Amino acid sequence: MEIYVKFYSGIARKIGKEGFVIELPSGSNAGELLELLYDQYPVLAVFKDFLVVAVNKKEAVLERELFAGDEVGLMPPIAGG
Repeated sequence: MEIYVKFYSGIARKIGKEGFVIELPSGSNAGELLELLYDQYPVLAVFKDFLVVAVNKKEAVLERELFAGDEVGLMPPIAGG
């Protein structure tokens, strides 16, 4: 199944692109996707403990099952006060 991965803010700058389509086996979840991305983009390790994951623009847990056509957004924590 195809999933669109979107990078936001500092993550997009570190990766050098805002997003792309990735092929995953049916039944994959957000955590499995992240593990693949950490392998493909080691620079993501900087954000590993702080990443916010959204599926279809809603914050999601890593166990969230993904479906064809989903958009998974990866965001660094938002700073401010």
